[in-house]
Amino acid sequence: MIGPGYANVDLGLQKNFPLTETMRLQFRSDFLNLFNHPQFAKPNGDGVINTTQDARELQFAFKFYF
Repeated sequence: MIGPGYANVDLGLQKNFPLTETMRLQFRSDFLNLFNHPQFAKPNGDGVINTTQDARELQFAFKFYF
């Protein structure tokens, strides 16, 4: 059996903030499955689709360089 199509958009953004000549702070954000499009699994032997992939996931991080 052929299942439904798969459409996924991931986005990552980052911004660097210089503090001194040798130190900086970086803010990073990642958006996985940005548009929260449902990702259905392949049908089982009976032709029923009963599972999906994970929904939208957001991640935020700070990184300090020295």
